[in-house]
Amino acid sequence: MTTEQLERRVADLERTVAALQRQVADLAADDGPPIELTPELKAEIERRIADAEANPHDSVPWEVVEASIRERLKRVRG
Repeated sequence: MTTEQLERRVADLERTVAALQRQVADLAADDGPPIELTPELKAEIERRIADAEANPHDSVPWEVVEASIRERLKRVRG
């Protein structure tokens, strides 16, 4: 590949990266319409919050969950 071809390829890649960055920024900025929760879903969320606050030691830290999942995957994959 010549230097000119490499330079064109790099320029193409830079344009692609810039376009992807714009798309990601656009997606991040577009929150869309607010989600309307049903009364049942609101009640369930409130119930879970109350339970978590009443029983803070019942939760499992993310690091423990992640380690458990990774260990299971190792055993399954062999």
